[in-house]
Amino acid sequence: MLPNVIIGTATAGGTAIASAMVDDTWTQVKAQVVQFFAGDRDRQARIERWLDRSHAAAMASDAGLRDRLTVLHAAVWTTALEEVLAHHPERVPQVTAFVQQMQVGIG
Repeated sequence: MLPNVIIGTATAGGTAIASAMVDDTWTQVKAQVVQFFAGDRDRQARIERWLDRSHAAAMASDAGLRDRLTVLHAAVWTTALEEVLAHHPERVPQVTAFVQQMQVGIG
């Protein structure tokens, strides 16, 4: 069982990523997400392609489907963040700062 701080942080982060997919801040958010998950060049390229496909699908959808995709993407990114934070709990403040930045708008 993961600690509540990791679950809460990952959920907030996953929701922020998914919400940004249909927002004007997407380009900046995408860069931050790629940087957070980046490892080697191959992994970075996979993350970037995954984000691009997710964003394109959300933007091409009508409002009802877009809402469902946002929920789905939030769950996927929450799981991805949980995986990282479970092994690197010292990164919780980094995700928390990202979420706070999203709440006030990336500037």
